[in-house]
Order: sequence, then C-alpha cells, then structure tokens
Amino acid sequence: MQHMPPPTSRRAFSGRPQRLSWTLASLLALGAWSIPLASLAQTPYAPEPAATPVPPPEPTPTVSPVVAAPPVAAPPPVAPVAAPRNPWSFEPSAQVRLRGEARVNGYTPTVRGDEYFVTSRVRVGLRASWNRLRVFAQAQDVRNLGDTPPGNDGGTGFGIHQGYAEVGFDHGYVRIGRQEVNYGTERFLGALDWLSNARSFDAARLHLTPTQKLEFDAFAAITRGENVFLVNGTDRHTSAGDYFAASQLAYTVSPALRLEANYFYRHDSATTALPTRSRDIHAPTIRAGGNFHDGQLRYDVEGSVQTGQTNLGRHFAYSFVGDFTARMGGAGMPFVDGGASYATGRSANGHVDENENFFPTNHKFYGFMDLFGLRNLIEGHIGISHRFTHPNLTIAARGFEFFEQTTNATSRWSTATGTTVATGQGGSRHMGAEADFWASYKPLDFLSINGGYSLFVPGAAASAMGHDDTQHWFWLQVDVFTP
Repeated sequence: MQHMPPPTSRRAFSGRPQRLSWTLASLLALGAWSIPLASLAQTPYAPEPAATPVPPPEPTPTVSPVVAAPPVAAPPPVAPVAAPRNPWSFEPSAQVRLRGEARVNGYTPTVRGDEYFVTSRVRVGLRASWNRLRVFAQAQDVRNLGDTPPGNDGGTGFGIHQGYAEVGFDHGYVRIGRQEVNYGTERFLGALDWLSNARSFDAARLHLTPTQKLEFDAFAAITRGENVFLVNGTDRHTSAGDYFAASQLAYTVSPALRLEANYFYRHDSATTALPTRSRDIHAPTIRAGGNFHDGQLRYDVEGSVQTGQTNLGRHFAYSFVGDFTARMGGAGMPFVDGGASYATGRSANGHVDENENFFPTNHKFYGFMDLFGLRNLIEGHIGISHRFTHPNLTIAARGFEFFEQTTNATSRWSTATGTTVATGQGGSRHMGAEADFWASYKPLDFLSINGGYSLFVPGAAASAMGHDDTQHWFWLQVDVFTP
C-alpha cells in the first residue's frame, strides 16, 4: 500500500504559521507603495498645468499600461495667410481710325459734284468691374479734318459715345446708360460702325440667357428729349420727344438654325421743322439663319410687317430679305455670295406705305456707296471673295441692281441714312447698277488697312430724277486699335 501522510486539521494552521503569512503580506504591500511615497517625500507638490488644446493623437491599435502620458505631437506650422483677391479689374481700350474718301460726280440733295475729305475717329475707353458690377465709359473725337477752323472747337466732334453701368447675375445682366445695340444682322438695328461717329442709345436694357440655346433681350431708349419750340415765331408748341424700343427672343436649335422673333416700336413727336409730325410704328420681324459644314454654307432670311399710324393716318408696310454664302469647293477656295431685298414704298392709292428701316447698319447690305436703304427698294446682288492666310489678306467684289418698288409722285429715293435724294417721277423703275471692289489687310493684331473702289451707273429712273452722271468712289482706311 501506498504511504499516505497523516491527516491534518484547520487548527494545525493557527499559531505561528498564520502570523507569518500576515507579516509577509504586510511587507509586500509596504514595498509596493515605497517608491511613490519616497518621491512625494523628496519633491514638493505642484498642480499640473492646464493642458493646451491640441489636435487629438492618431489612434493606436493597443493601449500601453505605462503610467507616464505619451508625448504630445507638436502642432503643425500655421500656413501663411494669402493676400485677399482684388475684386476690381480694369480693361482699357483705344482706337485711332483715319479714312480718306473721294467722290467723283457725287450727288446729294444739296451738293452735286466732286467731294474729297478725310474723316477721323479717336476713341479712348475704360471698363471697370467689381464683383457683379461693371462700368464702361468711352469718349471719342470725330470730325472731317479741316471742318473746324484752326484754334476753335466746334463742340460737335467730341463727346461720350458710350457710358453705362451694368449689374450681372447668373443668367444675364441689366444695363443702364449710353450703349451700342445690335440685333441680328443689323438690318433694322445696329451700331453703324462704318460711320465715324457710329450710333449709340441712351437706354435701359435687360438681357437674359436662361439656357445655352435660349436668349431674351429688351431695351427702351430716348432718342430725342422733350422740348418747347415756336412755330411762325409766335405759336408755342411742346414736343413729347422721340422714343424707340425693341425686344428679341432667340432660340438656337443647332448651328444650322437660329430663330429670332424681334419687335420694334418707334414714336416720333413734332419738331420745329415738322410741327405736325406724329408717328407710332410697330414692327414684328422673324429671322432665321445658320451655317452648314463648319461655315462652308451660310444663309440668312428675314421678314417684317409694320402697322401703326403716321400723322393720324394708317401705316402699313412690309419687307423681305435673304442672303447666302457658299464656298466654291474645298478649303482654300473662294466664297460666292448672293441675295435679294424687297421693301415697300408709298403706293399711289395710299394703301401701302414706305417701309420704316429704323436704325440699321445698311452699309454692308445695299452697296458700299450708301445710295440706298431698305425703303422703296427691290435689289439683287452677287459677289465673290477670297481670304489668303499668308499674308492675312481678303479681296472681294460684288455687283448690285437697284429698282424702285413703287414709282409715283409720292415715292422717293433715299440713301442708307434715310436722306431723300429725289422723289419718284414715274416711268421706269430701274435705278441703276453698282459694282464694289475692296481689300482688307491685317499685318498685325492691332492694325488693319482697308480700301476700295465703287462705281454707280444710273438707270432710267435715276436719270429721270435728275441724276444721270456715273459716280465713282475711292476710299482708304487705316485702323489702329487695342486687340
């Protein structure tokens, strides 16, 4: 049998062995506290300074049971403060343009003969923008050189061509002040930049572009202010002034089709020369234009119907125009162009009136000699042009045939600006033919040189009106401008 130790009892653990176990436990406890107690005895107590807020440390996968706190990472260096963006921007502009002209056998209502003159235009402008506010001011000096005696300022050649304030928003702008306005191809409303003093309006304008394809524009202008004048030296008359307003709704379906619905309104009150004048004309127009094959074929058509009253009489007139341009073959080949215009004159029975041309840029449409406007006119033309890349040179030629739409004692022949040349005398409607030749050379980004020659051969109708001389016109223009 296996030897077993003798049994013991709980009493066997009392006495000295029990006292020894308590003694050992006390020593172990005292040893555990000996280090911090000694430290407290040697170092005077001071409260821990408040911790400076710092970015929280990166989390660690485990926490170490170290008594001392981990070192705090130094805060990242402070980035330098960027200078605030200047909300102002400025864009200066300038132009100097000189054009010499010579008319041989020219005729106007007051002058018939040769004319030689040099026109000048000097413009200085500044556009300033601040956030959504934009202000533009443009002064110009325009004159025929030599018209003003040396040392004197006639006061008519210098002025503010444009000066307006504009507030923009996400889809358009509001503009108030003197400004240029161009609608469509400018057949009824344009700045007429060919004229040295050009054209601008004192107007309020709203322009909206709610989408990339849809545009809306509307403006209203005062073209002549209210004034008081005398008739026959005694009769006092008050004129309400002249006003003009227009609007345009345009939708671009694609590069091949842009549609425009325009509306024009004109009110003309009495003047000293026309003390009984009173006109209110409304003219809705429809225009379509576009291009195919990256501009190799372009077209433009427009029609207008006009209603209203003139001197208490009914006003009714209409007009239609169309143009096309096409390249003869592939790249590097010339363009050919052609088109026609039709605008009513005053009929003998008074049922149809002369078409109102409003404020157009006629110079580029009905012959460079500016002998006709879109009034009492039937016109057809064809031309050719070619642009050379090296050098940057364009040459062109175009021919026109002109006819009166009506021919009676009240129908008239009027220039591009509306000035009456003569009144219709009946008989033939053929006014004559014009040929234009010109070239444009741009050797530098800020310099262009243009010149040309035009010939007008009067027809039977023009001869019957007393203008049977062949007219010649030469011109040369130098233009220096800020790009």
